[in-house]
Amino acid sequence: MTKGAKSYGKVVNTVTVGPLVENEPHHMQYLWHKGDNIFAGGLFTDVTYVLDTSQLPKLQLKGINLPTDTLCGSVPDAYWVTKDHKAYGTYMGGPDVPGPCTYTDGSVRVGNGFAGSPGELVRLDANGKTIAEAPAATTKAETEQRCDSIPLLSLPTCANPHGVQAREDLDTLVTSDYNEPRNIILNPVQPLSSYLRRPTVRFWDISEQDKPKLKSVTFLPDGPRKGRVAHHEESRAAMEVTVTNRPGHKGAFAETMQGGAIYYTPDITVDEPKWQQVFDLGITNKQVDPASDAYGGGSNGAWIQTSLDDKYLYHAVAGRGATSDDKGSKPYILTLDIQKLLASGDSPACRIDTLEESHEGGAESDCPAVVDTLEAPGGPHWGALDNLELGSDGYYHETTDVKRLAYSNYFVARTGLNGDHRLCLVDIEDGRLTRDEEFRDENTGNTCIEFNRGSWPHGAWGPAKPHSMLFVTADADIK
Repeated sequence: MTKGAKSYGKVVNTVTVGPLVENEPHHMQYLWHKGDNIFAGGLFTDVTYVLDTSQLPKLQLKGINLPTDTLCGSVPDAYWVTKDHKAYGTYMGGPDVPGPCTYTDGSVRVGNGFAGSPGELVRLDANGKTIAEAPAATTKAETEQRCDSIPLLSLPTCANPHGVQAREDLDTLVTSDYNEPRNIILNPVQPLSSYLRRPTVRFWDISEQDKPKLKSVTFLPDGPRKGRVAHHEESRAAMEVTVTNRPGHKGAFAETMQGGAIYYTPDITVDEPKWQQVFDLGITNKQVDPASDAYGGGSNGAWIQTSLDDKYLYHAVAGRGATSDDKGSKPYILTLDIQKLLASGDSPACRIDTLEESHEGGAESDCPAVVDTLEAPGGPHWGALDNLELGSDGYYHETTDVKRLAYSNYFVARTGLNGDHRLCLVDIEDGRLTRDEEFRDENTGNTCIEFNRGSWPHGAWGPAKPHSMLFVTADADIK
């Protein structure tokens, strides 16, 4: 993906993960660093794949973690790779079989089975072997807000971890709970309860990295907007979290896919971090399309990432489909300026606590400010920052001054959010976004890469669905 290269916009290699049926390759880690393998999950098959990228464009399968290697969890979602090249993986679903399951530390939790509840955090070695399974559920009922499960559990829990990011220097890892997965993907059958979408974020002690321990469970507060359905309340479906990066900052952000809100907590190291809503997608839905109403619920926000210099917050929003009585909302990529919010230290003033602020933006001076919105037809769900920069010496170097991002238009077809299966590149300058018109499909000549194609380097296997992406280079090309 180097601009000016002869292969720019071309698919140069593929790696297959068959023969498993309905594998649904899903997420990888959020950033790649030299020496890392790629950790990639098969959502429906409960498999984690580990890929060696050191000799790109050649890819080599280095390890496989099977369902029998994580008996207390299923539905692997996302990964965070630590400096020792090991990883943490969020397994959103419950144990492989219903009933009690014993974790690595000897603790026991009762689950309702594969793709149910509660999920877990898995520690993996560099080749994908399970080091530890850690329970995401506590031994107490989680009842501050409703946490339904189907079948019902005797101890209610919202423990279905999806997003994961960590600050190794702060010995803290953060995971967000999205939903009880098997009851969400049954399209066209609608979910049996709005309260399968979770309003919780969990904090973990990783001072002993191979023995992660759940430290606290926090509920996102509901906001001033009245949801048209219960799962459009601001706190519902906490899909993603992102941490700050600079040593002077200790905060984190969380976003809700169906709730359409962004939350902030200034210090992830305290025993019980407190969240406050700092943005509502109704604000930018209206800016992107003045014909829509200023309603953020159901906007299908997903990928959220702080810039590596902590100046900006990037967010992918797939939009809400129109109905007979709802104009819907358009898809876009959003940039927010978060410098004033982070500068407010441990006592940020920004709070979206009135209906007017849900529509017009926070009244406090430290609230995130909209820098730019880039319309993204096709429905962006995921993104990645390009943390690799080509130097004058001809080698790539890691950078915190990110000038590009990538996004893809696909979620999970079974949910009805199928997208148009394109992968796009965006240039960034001071937080402002411009689609890269040079990144064109080798077959159609159109901007962005089409995954709806007949053939690939591995054969004529037909259309594919891009979900997650990383910027990676061969070991010999980076210093």
